Amino acid sequence: MAVVSEGGGRPCGGCRSVMAEFGRPDTEVLMSDLGGTVRRATLGELLPDSFEMRRSKKVEG
Repeated sequence: MAVVSEGGGRPCGGCRSVMAEFGRPDTEVLMSDLGGTVRRATLGELLPDSFEMRRSKKVEG
C-alpha cells in the first residue's frame, strides 16, 4: 500500500483496519509527501499488538 499526501500522511484508521484484516504484520506501507520523500513502515509498526485471525484457535463446542 502507498500513501501520498502534501505532508506525508499516514493511513487512516479505516485503512489500517482493512490492512490488518487482509495483510500480515510484515506488510510494507510506503508513505510519501508530494516532494518525493518516502517513509517506510510495516503494518506491525503501524498497528502493534493488533488482532490476527490466523493466530486465533477454533473453539469447539
